Amino acid sequence: MLGAGCDIMIRRSVVRFVEHLTSQLRTATEAQSKYLSFLSHDLRGGLNGVFLMIEVLKRELAGEERLAERSKIST
Repeated sequence: MLGAGCDIMIRRSVVRFVEHLTSQLRTATEAQSKYLSFLSHDLRGGLNGVFLMIEVLKRELAGEERLAERSKIST
């Protein structure tokens, strides 16, 4: 009888512990997901600026004769 009571208490404790760990893991996963979302947004924003400037420079320099030959090769 005493052994069965101990088993029940141990099982309940283990279940609570697993539920606690699951909650912590869920919280950590959500935090990581938010972090990666912010990071990718910031990276895309920065890269879009770089690509825009490259396009502007490409258009501005398209009329340069010394660069015209190189731009034909790279396109």
